[in-house]
Amino acid sequence: MNLPIGALAAFLTLTFVRDAHETREIGPTDWPGIALLVAGIGSLQVVLERGERDDWFDATYICVLSALAIFAVGGFIVRELKTDHPVIDLRVLRHRSLAVGTLFTFIMGAGLYSSIFIFPVSPRTYSGSTRSRPASCSCRAASRPRS
Repeated sequence: MNLPIGALAAFLTLTFVRDAHETREIGPTDWPGIALLVAGIGSLQVVLERGERDDWFDATYICVLSALAIFAVGGFIVRELKTDHPVIDLRVLRHRSLAVGTLFTFIMGAGLYSSIFIFPVSPRTYSGSTRSRPASCSCRAASRPRS
């Protein structure tokens, strides 16, 4: 089934898609922008992964990493808007249709991926069980012989 569709797609691509005649000059790499992005997203990831285990903002390092994430991501946005050769050209979001599409894609992704974290926590919260209990229940249910 996939072979004829793939062959048709390859044929149509070779027939109708032409190489761009313009060349684009690659400027210098924006290392400060990359460093701000790595610091911001890395800090945010640690906060989101370890925050629940360490009682969120009761832990000092969670507070420090949260502040670092806010300032680094904010600095990254400012840097990318002002530099001549940005790593991620945020100026393309001036176009309303692209900005709205990006916003809706972000909202959809946040909704889909947050469910991965919310659904396992919800049974624990409402039933008062421990972290290992839902996993052990699902393991017992999965290991039952089926008739």
